[in-house]
Amino acid sequence: MSFYTSLTGLNSAQADLGVTSNNIANVGTVGFKKSRADFGDLFSSTSGAIGQGAHLKNVNQQFSQGSIEMSGNALDLAISGEGFFAVRPDLSATETVYTRAGAFSINNDNYVVDSSGQYLQAFPVSEDGSVIATGLTSAKSLQLTSAGGLPKVTSKIELGLNLPSDAAIKPTASFSPSDSNTFNSSTQMTAYDSLGNPHVATVYFLKTSNPTPAVPTNTWDTKLYIDGAVIAAH
Repeated sequence: MSFYTSLTGLNSAQADLGVTSNNIANVGTVGFKKSRADFGDLFSSTSGAIGQGAHLKNVNQQFSQGSIEMSGNALDLAISGEGFFAVRPDLSATETVYTRAGAFSINNDNYVVDSSGQYLQAFPVSEDGSVIATGLTSAKSLQLTSAGGLPKVTSKIELGLNLPSDAAIKPTASFSPSDSNTFNSSTQMTAYDSLGNPHVATVYFLKTSNPTPAVPTNTWDTKLYIDGAVIAAH
């Protein structure tokens, strides 16, 4: 009996080593979650022996948060906290599979798929990107259409500003973008043309008058330049 008890200990140690080896082997696997071996005592229901050894009760997967690393693939995703990606084996499948591995790419039909070719599920959205339905039954296989990536010219820019009330007045007639003494301040942003090319847009601010009884606020003028060329006001 003592030999059998010792043998259960060796088997348990081998199982624990196997779990540890599997954790080490998958250290570079995207979305992998380590496992832990849980053991229990063996007791006899008929004899008066103290115990008959140990046995492997279960191998539990640990879903604690892992580290998130940057990659060179724009479609790679990661989940911070709890949750899973929902994928389906094919377009007509009703079975849903859950995974933490976010290494995605696109197939020949522009569907987002994982390394096994399973289709990533996403909630449908409207043209402005708002979610129009939730729930797993409404999820669809995510397809990246070419129309969604067409360039669009910048047509509107909104700025939230806080200009100094005690700024000096700058005559607009002497304004020059190359002379910082002829304007009070400036800010830059990126604007895009109809082909999607970026351009540097610079807005210059000139204080033109102080408050008066008739106009109890400061008056400012703006000058807009894109890539160094002035843009006339409309």
